[in-house]
Amino acid sequence: MKTIIIHPSDRSTEFLSASYQGQNVDVLTSFNGNDIEFCQHLEPYQRIIAMGHGSPGGLFSVGQFKNIYSVSSLLLYPHKDKRLVFIWCNSDQFVNQFKCFKPELYTGMIISETQEAYYCGIKASLHDINESNSLFAKALASGLFLDQNHILAEVKKIYCDVNTTNPVIKYNQKRIYGF
Repeated sequence: MKTIIIHPSDRSTEFLSASYQGQNVDVLTSFNGNDIEFCQHLEPYQRIIAMGHGSPGGLFSVGQFKNIYSVSSLLLYPHKDKRLVFIWCNSDQFVNQFKCFKPELYTGMIISETQEAYYCGIKASLHDINESNSLFAKALASGLFLDQNHILAEVKKIYCDVNTTNPVIKYNQKRIYGF
């Protein structure tokens, strides 16, 4: 299955690249074309995985794409019936707002940086953040390329079914979803 990963270049989400390294996928870290060209660029892909920082409005471009969002409802709508994965903070609100998207895997507000832990009221060390990021990337690497009926279960088995005292992992475990 032809897959594209939209992962805007950003040092703070670089850990996510471990989830797709070694896979036969195309990775899009930046794009200088307009919206129509972007939609056309996605056309040959049966599967679109979008990951990085985001909000209920979409996946942030982090200055690597022409718009504030590299993935938004407008840009993704023509591809709504493809296999989708959304790994960004509050992509659950994006999915709830735009009911036409049914991603195999998506996330709520998940903590991947110390500022996010502070914002969420979670007391966490840098070690806690790094441990969580590493385990999450490992879980994604294990599940991301399974068939659509098993991706969520595999990610949850590795990341959510772990008994831990790490406050970041405990917080994030409750915010991983799928259809």
